[in-house]
Amino acid sequence: TAWLLPHLPAKQTEYIFTDLSPTFVAKAQARFTDYDFVAYRPLDIEQAPVEQGFSFHQTDMVIAANVLHATKDLRQTLTHIRQLLTPGGQLVLLEATAPRRWIDLTFGLTDGWWRFQDQRRDYPLITAAEWQTLLLDCGFGEVSFVEETHLGQAVIVAQADQIVTGQGQAYLLFTDETGVGEALAAQLRRRGEHPILIYAGDAYQQVDEHIFRIRPNELGDYHHLLTMLPKIYGVVHLWSVPVSGSDDAITLDKAVRQSCGSVLPLIQALLGRGGDPPRLWLVTRDAQAVLDGDRVTGFGQSALWGMGQVITLEHPELNCVRIDLDREAGAEEQAVALCAELMMTDLFKPLEDQIALRRNTRYVARLGRYQPQVRLPMPDEPFQLHLPARGTLETLQFRPLARRAPAPNEVEIQVRAIGLNFQDVANVLGLVEPGPMGVECVGEITAVGRDVDAFAIGDRVMGIVPDSFSQYLTLPAQWLIPKPAGMDDWEAATIPVAFVTADYCLHQLARIKPGDRVLIHAATGGVGQAAVQLAQQAGAELFGTASPGKWAALKSLGVQHIYNSRTLDFAAQIMDDTDGQGVDIVLNSLTGDGFIERNLSVLSPNGLFLEMGKHQIWSAAQIAAARPDVTYFQVDLLKTLKHQPESLHAILSKLMAQFEQGQLKPLPHTRFAIDDIISAFRTMQQAKHIGKIVVAQTITRAVVIEQQATYLVTGGLGGLGLLAARWLAEQGAGRLRLVGRSQPNRNAQAQLQALAAMGADVSYIAADVTDAAQLEDILAGIDPTYPLRGIIHAAGVLDDGVLLHQSWDRFAAVLAPKIEGAWNLHRLTQDTPLDFCIFFASSVGLLGNRGQANHAAANAFLDSLAHYRQAQNRPALSIDWGAWAEVGAAAELVGREHHPITAQGYGTIAPEQGVQIMAYLLKQDTPQIGVIPINWAKFQEAHRLSPFLASFSSTTLPALKQPVEQRPAFRRQLEQTPPAKRHTVLVQYLSVTMTQVLGLPSTAQIGLRQGLRELGIDSLMAIELRNLLANNLDHQFPSTLLFDYPTIDALADHILRAIFPESQAVVPAADETEATPEIMSSAVAGLDEDQLGSWIDDAFDRLSK
Repeated sequence: TAWLLPHLPAKQTEYIFTDLSPTFVAKAQARFTDYDFVAYRPLDIEQAPVEQGFSFHQTDMVIAANVLHATKDLRQTLTHIRQLLTPGGQLVLLEATAPRRWIDLTFGLTDGWWRFQDQRRDYPLITAAEWQTLLLDCGFGEVSFVEETHLGQAVIVAQADQIVTGQGQAYLLFTDETGVGEALAAQLRRRGEHPILIYAGDAYQQVDEHIFRIRPNELGDYHHLLTMLPKIYGVVHLWSVPVSGSDDAITLDKAVRQSCGSVLPLIQALLGRGGDPPRLWLVTRDAQAVLDGDRVTGFGQSALWGMGQVITLEHPELNCVRIDLDREAGAEEQAVALCAELMMTDLFKPLEDQIALRRNTRYVARLGRYQPQVRLPMPDEPFQLHLPARGTLETLQFRPLARRAPAPNEVEIQVRAIGLNFQDVANVLGLVEPGPMGVECVGEITAVGRDVDAFAIGDRVMGIVPDSFSQYLTLPAQWLIPKPAGMDDWEAATIPVAFVTADYCLHQLARIKPGDRVLIHAATGGVGQAAVQLAQQAGAELFGTASPGKWAALKSLGVQHIYNSRTLDFAAQIMDDTDGQGVDIVLNSLTGDGFIERNLSVLSPNGLFLEMGKHQIWSAAQIAAARPDVTYFQVDLLKTLKHQPESLHAILSKLMAQFEQGQLKPLPHTRFAIDDIISAFRTMQQAKHIGKIVVAQTITRAVVIEQQATYLVTGGLGGLGLLAARWLAEQGAGRLRLVGRSQPNRNAQAQLQALAAMGADVSYIAADVTDAAQLEDILAGIDPTYPLRGIIHAAGVLDDGVLLHQSWDRFAAVLAPKIEGAWNLHRLTQDTPLDFCIFFASSVGLLGNRGQANHAAANAFLDSLAHYRQAQNRPALSIDWGAWAEVGAAAELVGREHHPITAQGYGTIAPEQGVQIMAYLLKQDTPQIGVIPINWAKFQEAHRLSPFLASFSSTTLPALKQPVEQRPAFRRQLEQTPPAKRHTVLVQYLSVTMTQVLGLPSTAQIGLRQGLRELGIDSLMAIELRNLLANNLDHQFPSTLLFDYPTIDALADHILRAIFPESQAVVPAADETEATPEIMSSAVAGLDEDQLGSWIDDAFDRLSK
């Protein structure tokens, strides 16, 4: 301490000096009086620190000098230190690690030297290697050493894992069928928590103290369950996780009931329990589109994300967090990541409440402004990528391509997907000799030459193919192999070059064998990841380099030894890790000063150096001069293809057999459209990706509404459905088929006639889109000479109500038209070549809205289904519309000046503006977009600060782990007001707030003792008001706040008692509206008998719930 304190910045440091002995603490305090930033506290590290007044996970560094060895149980001691440290915090140890006679003679005569009772056999000191093992076992992820001094002292620095240890809390786990729940329970137990597992069953059953079964949709079972349990800290809902995409509508209905249908009674039971509610985590898997290539197979779970958005708005006290797990990860890996999320909740403010875990990386959701891509112009005829001048990416352009009929033993293919390689980028930039544009692809046979028996027109094929950045190619049939049926085009495009190169290097050239040590540079790239899979398959020990930001991905691949690809430090570190023996094989693709020398330095005698680079590489003579024992190969796949095509074909065929058997997996990939190819090249150039970059042969073209085609509009008699139909008619649609549940009234008949007068063949069909059979009949009735080319799904109903008052029947009735209707349309048009499929969704799915959890859930599903369709290369666009003016369900209400939605900052969309935006969006290549006129400053006033909306916030969100004071302005004003005047100030604030919530003119007067129900406050307004007060007063209030304190006067008095309990000696005078029984009775004095009866009934209703 004496040496350290002068080196610490006083204004940025909080230093706590501890010792077991209060005497030593007092002596230290006397010695270090010049350092104001030092605090002094006794601490027995053998006891739990929290029981001695220390906080969990709040210390950035713990320094322990020659003290830990003196404790009875080192494992328990390190666990206590881990509880003090923040995730990623550091422990610095100074310890003797070898016996010294003088130490034994000095300290060995004391009892303390021999008091250890753990696994140390006969001596209190342990070696550095034993410290490392022990630290890794106790929650420390990285351990480093400074060389021992001549006195046998070692400095050991250990970094705490990002996962924090627990606090002995009870967690309720609604456990899934995939094993994630059980694995999570095991993780929690290891951290000292108490998981209780809840399984879905046919009846209520308590299996034992920690396992229950309940009926998922039965509210009474949840109430019964909670009465049997102690205080619950957290609830983790995993029942959605097993659900994945299916062509079965019954399965989809089960998915929604299993997710939203079980969360609804869970919420009602938790909030009806009283007291502080637990934290809530809603867990899904692959329900959100996060990375390019995400298939969103869990779209059936996605409705829960919309519902969660409203849970957050209506009940912020639940701290509801949504987490989407990685489809590719195993149950154990998912559980570890999920446990980390549960443990870190208290550490980060504001709370991230929308999280996705992908490839060992944590992603958080952010709403952003739409930025349309600048795309290359495309010819209307067949095209090929052309490079008129090398040097910059901006010179790339497409030019017309003259197709050529296949000669004997040749085929023509239409290219569907192309794998991009660094060779392509180097070619454009002029770093290598000029070569073909693109070298691998997946395509469809469009013509077959004579003597070709292996393929037929329509077959999907793949291969290493020069000039693959073309719409059509004519090439030797022997260069191609069939694409596996269970693999999509983009996955297949990741395979040829990466895996053939890796296999050629490791098996053909290096003759890899079990036990070989293999160094793979750029191991998260395409060839790198392929080489990792093949080397693991061969039983090799893996050493890999990557930039630090990609280390987590590399670790998830199972690479044992990981190093920085951007420095030369890897060489010394590898020699240390191999005890100076080095590696047997180096697979290199990187360049730079000193890089090749370092590679040679880590090669063991007679090692193999495989050079895949094309720029700044060494010749065989240079390698021989530096290391004559090393075998050196320069790998050039294109030369091999030119001179030995059959050898590469044989390798690819062999590999595809392994893919079909599941022994190898396609690579993760980032996808770009062909007209966005400059972005693809730039991403490759900047090495921003992991795995492969795949360019899809899809062109974003303007949709043309055809006269010789049919267009289907659901919700056809609704305001938005008719608006969409009118736009289609104006664009020249030949036939319009409008579908709705009701028969058209006189006004609707007139609008249908108006559409027909515009030249379209219009017919209305009364049918329910949730009935697949009815919809199938409608589609079957479409004249094939006027094929279906477009769908606009605008069906929907509303039935608003806060979560506490919702029933599943009401909830499901709102879900059905959007969810079941969209799913039926998707299933029944699988083989229909649509030009577009538009889902009319709502911004409520993105931003939520109190009282509309069912509406938010339905629209979140539409968004996810659009992403799922795009992953299948099907047209899809989900537009999250804000409120419309003149048309739509909310149009009449939202436009009012004092309507709560308007007060929250929302504007409206004019019909003409809306259809223009829709026409523009049809030209874009995006599956989901929000169209929301909104005043973000006003919106922020009505909602608590959310990281999701950080891009639109006028207040910068604080950095993680920074203790920033964020008291709202009115709370600060109230704190600065003299206690005797606070009641008056608060009453004025409440009056203004009530006026805004009720949508009354600003001149309206509300009596201080007037009943709030009398004013028209309903349950939805009560929740909005409670949340406004919570935001602006920085205090959580119960959901029954306005029922318990039903006048402004009583409410103000309660709020002051809640947030200033120490100031209650200062009571306002009686004429300042002191809350008394008379005030309570005056609250109902103005009600008639029916109103009073209704209020009392409602009160008993709530009490019974």
